[in-house]
Amino acid sequence: MPSTGEPEDIINEVPILGDAFGVGSYYEILVRNESRYPPGGAPTRICPGCKRPEVDGAARELRMTPEMWNGDNIFFFATTLYVVITDVVRERLSLLGPTNVIFEKI
Repeated sequence: MPSTGEPEDIINEVPILGDAFGVGSYYEILVRNESRYPPGGAPTRICPGCKRPEVDGAARELRMTPEMWNGDNIFFFATTLYVVITDVVRERLSLLGPTNVIFEKI
């Protein structure tokens, strides 16, 4: 743990153990779209604090239906933090050979 107690400060206090230049670039994906609600997943109320919709987990079905898709190639599965992609995106990502991604058909 860094002397400040802040986990992000470890970057400044711990020396790099290997060649950082051989790693390559890193990128972040910002997912801004969401599907429509899944069957049984319409919000029961909106949290006044975080504004996130609350849903009945027992009634919500975690399955994608054609009616839920808004036409986006990458999006959140509504009421969850699952990221969903189309075959077009999956094929392009697969060409890069990612080692930290698992593709599951839904």
